[in-house]
Amino acid sequence: MLGSGFLGARSRPQRAAWWPVPVRVAARASDGSALDLILGLHWEAILGRDLTREARRRARQRGATHWSHAGGRAEVVGMTRLDAAPRPPWRTPCAAAQGFARLAGPGVHLAAMPLPEDLGGFWLAVVRDGQVLTGGDRVLAGDDECAQAWHTWHERFGDTLTLWGDGSPCGTAELRPLNWATLAAHVGPTAILHASRGGLGTPRAAAPRLAAFALASVFPLAALWWWWQLDSAPTTPAAAVGESLPGPEVWREALANWYRDTSLPTVQTLQQLVIGVLQVPASLRGWDVQRVSCQRTERSRWQCSAAYRRATPGARQEGLVAALPDAWHVQWRDLDHFDASWSFVGAERSVSPAQLQPDPERWFTDADRLLRWRPAWQRLEVGAVESIALRPRLADGQPAPPVPRGWHPPSRRSLLLYGPLRSLSVLDEALTRRIAWHALDIQFGDEPRPDLVRSALMLTLQGVLYESASSGPEPV
Repeated sequence: MLGSGFLGARSRPQRAAWWPVPVRVAARASDGSALDLILGLHWEAILGRDLTREARRRARQRGATHWSHAGGRAEVVGMTRLDAAPRPPWRTPCAAAQGFARLAGPGVHLAAMPLPEDLGGFWLAVVRDGQVLTGGDRVLAGDDECAQAWHTWHERFGDTLTLWGDGSPCGTAELRPLNWATLAAHVGPTAILHASRGGLGTPRAAAPRLAAFALASVFPLAALWWWWQLDSAPTTPAAAVGESLPGPEVWREALANWYRDTSLPTVQTLQQLVIGVLQVPASLRGWDVQRVSCQRTERSRWQCSAAYRRATPGARQEGLVAALPDAWHVQWRDLDHFDASWSFVGAERSVSPAQLQPDPERWFTDADRLLRWRPAWQRLEVGAVESIALRPRLADGQPAPPVPRGWHPPSRRSLLLYGPLRSLSVLDEALTRRIAWHALDIQFGDEPRPDLVRSALMLTLQGVLYESASSGPEPV
């Protein structure tokens, strides 16, 4: 007890002073749900047997209101203190840097993004092998500060640093294309910020604990009175959809709309995408391809890019430009590297309710099937389950009716596969029909001794696995 008192290091006012001020950017996820990208988290390395538990403990120790951890053996935790500004309950706060780490995949990557005009400044994030680096999630005020931070990271990692961004901010070279919509579309469940139980949720609300406990005895009575007034108040015949429907019908309609609006790339689309990537020339007039990436930017549309480097000193632009496909758009990163980009449109289909049958209680239906995939992949990561946030259509100002007891919406898990390209052959078509793949990356290298999980062509595949929650009674 004495040690924790002295090693607590900072009192509550002192701790609030050193926290970086986070920035919110409103966006929408790939399924259309609203979220807030939170920029400028404080990231620290953690050690321990249970790293998720250690991340939660570190956040409470530091006095954070929210924290982010990628799960599994991720050895960093992101922490922040969010203000008590009113936020609609359907807007989910997510760590933007954690989303970028999942999007970028293996290797060292830097994202430099200008903030929206109403905010000003820049956001700079640095990740390595799917984890945010300490000091790699910063909101910078101007060009000079951004350029200095970029040069610091470039001196540390050199040419191994892959650059991402929108345009060429901070004086950087040409970047791999990245914007807020693309970043939000690839934010998975592991990027969701968890509320810390160490306080009442905000810097200002953490101190008056006594008042909170006193009000706790009043709130139940006030809530009962409010619900009684809401239930007994006459409804006005508004024209808005959902106001004339009973509560269960509103949620049934919201679920039907989610099934209709949520689309998944078909298995044939994934096959065509891989075939197209393999048709990318490995060598073009003295230029060798290093990696090919494809990101699902919107429904049915993918944005692909191929990174090339000069392989021979005598390679010239004249012969290269003549050999490039007409549909490719070229951006030069520097004298010896360029990126070629193109679009791909593939078929998609809506999620079918028949594919998301209710699972028995305490059952993870796809676990055994995923375990059969594991030997063929160097990494197979499955995120924690997350319930889908349904959005019922209501009139302005009308509160959402309570969710019927015992009813659960569908859920999802993030999925990441990393291994030889040939491991695609082990994927079960029945399972992939419930996966919304959104990112594909192939690295071209020289593997002197290929084995079961290593080869010259290494594939990173990311998606979202949709499943049903535990079975329960239908809303009535």
